[in-house]
Amino acid sequence: MCRLYLRVYEGKVNIKSFKPSYTGWLRVPLFSSGILLYKHLFDRVYRHLIIEGLDVETAKSAVNSLRDILKSKVEELKIRDEDVVCVEIEYEIADSVVSWKSGTLKLTLYKPIEELKEIIKERDRLLAENRELKEKINSIKERLKGVIDSISRMLEEI
Repeated sequence: MCRLYLRVYEGKVNIKSFKPSYTGWLRVPLFSSGILLYKHLFDRVYRHLIIEGLDVETAKSAVNSLRDILKSKVEELKIRDEDVVCVEIEYEIADSVVSWKSGTLKLTLYKPIEELKEIIKERDRLLAENRELKEKINSIKERLKGVIDSISRMLEEI
């Protein structure tokens, strides 16, 4: 028996074939969400796992574990439900338990150009503010060095 996988990537169609071996199927399953709204991601994962042949409870627990894995990235990138994302992650199914390989997680976030312009503007403002603060710190350092020199001269005179 041989499973065929059809995958469209960058406009090209790849057909991957995995043949059975002595130890089982020679494949590393990869979940690829495609480009979709973040709020639809976990529904897509759930449907993918059901198609893979998992029961409902196992699929739900796998979705929850993936949600936990993504939680820190979602907070870091400030992803909202309306944002467009693409997620790829490898996983293993052993004894009807899904284990996600968090080291293989690839999360791509797509933002509208207007939001990117705002983010770049904010970054530039913060960089300019940072430069000003560094200049102030350097001038205060120089003044403190002058004060220290004055005090040391006074102490030498005494």
